[in-house]
Amino acid sequence: MSNFDQDDQIRRSPPQQPYQANSAILYAPKNALEQTVGVLQGAGRVETCCFWYGRDLPGGCGRVEAVVVPRQRGTWGNYDVTGEAMAAVSAATRAKRWVALAQVHSHPGDWIEHSRYDDARAISRGVLSVVFPRYGHWTGPWPHQAGIHEFQINYWHLLSIADAARRVVLEGAGTVSFLDLR
Repeated sequence: MSNFDQDDQIRRSPPQQPYQANSAILYAPKNALEQTVGVLQGAGRVETCCFWYGRDLPGGCGRVEAVVVPRQRGTWGNYDVTGEAMAAVSAATRAKRWVALAQVHSHPGDWIEHSRYDDARAISRGVLSVVFPRYGHWTGPWPHQAGIHEFQINYWHLLSIADAARRVVLEGAGTVSFLDLR
């Protein structure tokens, strides 16, 4: 089976219940976004991913302190990170006591919704999932044209622009580490 031979790997059913906004915020320095877009664009015409790691804050909030790029295999329509590659990510982030806060990946076209494949490959239901269109050739402003997803009520919900802007807040300052494990 090639990457998108089966429609059930792409489109998924709509949620059975609506997204319930919450007060948790993920704070991300602008340079984390810039590094991320650079990684996605730098991969060329294949899907690729990276992870935002950092610190948990009270109330379910978090602050991004690192962009982590795992060893992966990308094709035009998906990416794959092995268990061994995830173990390397864990080893690289453990000493800093960082936790996964978001997974980020690109899609080939303008579609920023999760696919069934994306649902199945999520590193955790406890992180946000960010999808950038056109292999990271994103034109913003934040969070326009980016898909911010949150797992709740047994579904990866694509947040509205208003909910996404409240859920992931860009900060001007901040030092972000860059860990390229490819």
